[in-house]
Amino acid sequence: MVSTTQNPVDDIADVRPGPATEAQHGELREALIAAIERLPLDMRAAVVLRDIEGLSTQEAASVLQLKQAAFKSRLHRGRMCVREDVEPTSPAARSKPAPPEPFDECGGPSPTCPDAAAAARSS
Repeated sequence: MVSTTQNPVDDIADVRPGPATEAQHGELREALIAAIERLPLDMRAAVVLRDIEGLSTQEAASVLQLKQAAFKSRLHRGRMCVREDVEPTSPAARSKPAPPEPFDECGGPSPTCPDAAAAARSS
């Protein structure tokens, strides 16, 4: 028999998420549901079958009577729409710094923006 004085129960770490984390997860869940509901029907069906119902690509494509390539295209577009819709509301997105402007205040390419710097080198 193990004594609780040798291995106190209080020393066991609680690995459950705290209230703040639970709240963030709830907000994210609500944002995801709303974003999926706003998808066009063809994209929504692909996202729901694959990411929520857990069907394989082949199974989901068969349900929708699509070739796998067409299904993958709809799934990708749907996921991108959901990401764009949800990302601004996610806690991680709120803490990210704004991306650099492609042009400086004088209208020239900004050296901090990789796309603008590459465009300037190629011209």
